[in-house]
Amino acid sequence: MVNTKTVIALCFSVFWLCSIELLAQKNGDFYLFVEFTKKTESHLTQNPSYFLSEKALARRNKSHINITEEDVPISSKRINQITDLQSIKFNYALKWQNGVVVSTPDLSVKNDLTKLDFVASVTVIKKPQKASRTSFLKPVTLNDYNYGLAKDQNEIINIPFLHDFGYNGEDITLAIFDNGFRGLDTLPLFRRLWMENQILGQFDIVEGDKNAIPHGSHGTAVLSTIGAFSLDTMVGSAPEAEFYLFRTEDNASETLLEEYNWAKAAEIADSLGVDIINSSLGYSLFDDSTTSHTYADLDGKSTVVTKAANAAYRKGILVVNSAGNSGQRPWRYIIAPADGRYVLAVGATDSTGTIADFSSRGPNSAGLLKPNVSAVGARVVVADGVGGAQKSNGTSFSAPTIAGAAACLLQAFPEASNADIFRTIEASCDRYDFPDFDYGNGIPDFQKAYNLLSEKYVPREYDQELIRDFKMYPNPTKDFLAVELLELEETKISVKVFNYSGHELISESVGNQKGEVFISVNTTNLSSGYYVLELTRGIHTKRRVFIKH
Repeated sequence: MVNTKTVIALCFSVFWLCSIELLAQKNGDFYLFVEFTKKTESHLTQNPSYFLSEKALARRNKSHINITEEDVPISSKRINQITDLQSIKFNYALKWQNGVVVSTPDLSVKNDLTKLDFVASVTVIKKPQKASRTSFLKPVTLNDYNYGLAKDQNEIINIPFLHDFGYNGEDITLAIFDNGFRGLDTLPLFRRLWMENQILGQFDIVEGDKNAIPHGSHGTAVLSTIGAFSLDTMVGSAPEAEFYLFRTEDNASETLLEEYNWAKAAEIADSLGVDIINSSLGYSLFDDSTTSHTYADLDGKSTVVTKAANAAYRKGILVVNSAGNSGQRPWRYIIAPADGRYVLAVGATDSTGTIADFSSRGPNSAGLLKPNVSAVGARVVVADGVGGAQKSNGTSFSAPTIAGAAACLLQAFPEASNADIFRTIEASCDRYDFPDFDYGNGIPDFQKAYNLLSEKYVPREYDQELIRDFKMYPNPTKDFLAVELLELEETKISVKVFNYSGHELISESVGNQKGEVFISVNTTNLSSGYYVLELTRGIHTKRRVFIKH
């Protein structure tokens, strides 16, 4: 878990670098995005620890990602010049977009902004309005309640395989972007998250404070598919992961401003070193129809929110987003940022693997395959808001199930980049060789994904203990498996072989050994398939996957 002193120190630095002087977003104001000319502080790229956390830098170093001008925070001097103008209120800065979001009751101030020599453009992104609109990704609750385990949605993508080996998302950090997390601090499904300090922080971009829990409950249902833990009710796909909560969605309206809120949250998540963003949000049509997107806008690179999602990917973050629930609506297609080239867009199936009618279809307008993958989103088990679980519909819930599974996979292979995780999940899908615009690549198999990554990386140890390596050959094998190791001190050694259901098939105790040790395991009676060899040396255990032909 995160060291408390580290969190406190980081809060001060993040306050500066993210400009978290977020003001409540009032319906009576105009909201403007003020885009700047080229940054004047490019020299700060030489001292990235000034504006990025150690975890963020480590994530970049792992994937050899350079620090660029895009990472440099917005100049406080420019912000001050903006706020010196009468009736202007500063909301937040967006370093990736190179500008700021401001609000004003008087639109004529737009002329004053354009006169500043460092202002490239000014765009109205929200007008004063009283219209109320419910996000189209809000879950459709069914009458059939299920208080058992969320078995189907986890088993269909083979999450239990990773869980059986101890990969439950531990040490992996996810950011959840949503409309609020009402009940998260009181519902029993989430008690373990609080007891184990797995909620690392909150940011309400809409209201401008650090309490994302009130307001909407959609985020609560979304988070339950990942982080819920109650053996009598449901277990999420990554119950030991750590979370930052972001409220970016305003239930009172649907405006372009929310895309900028999303972009701001992504910048903060990056600076905090988040590994995965889950967003069960999406944008196409707005209350102000003049700002609505057309299908042509969803080309994978043009909308504000998609640009932000692609930027997050470039920083080493895996971005998982709901494909949308417009499959039976006139829009029909995926929504932004699910259209993004570097966004893992998730469609919805039922528990039998059949695509849900409401799941948004691809491709994006540039012809890119969307959705990328699919998972259970029809009659999926989520928190019910009163202490139990119920069944609901939505790609809002298929996406976080995949995000949690990706966290477990990243825990198993911490050296893997976001690109490795993204492409491996796709390659593990049942339709990978014949994808379509309904299912994408199909339903992932995280056992297969694990095996694919095993060919490139050494899995993290189940018990987190680093022990000396050993040789295992031939792999694939037919009649026997040779194990070679070196013990510097007399140590008790044993070998076991398990199938992927966790059943023990072979168990041999070699006794106390010292020096060069050779063990031959007879595999003649094993049927063809994948197996796990477990080598125990004293108190240390290490596992390797092998194939029997």
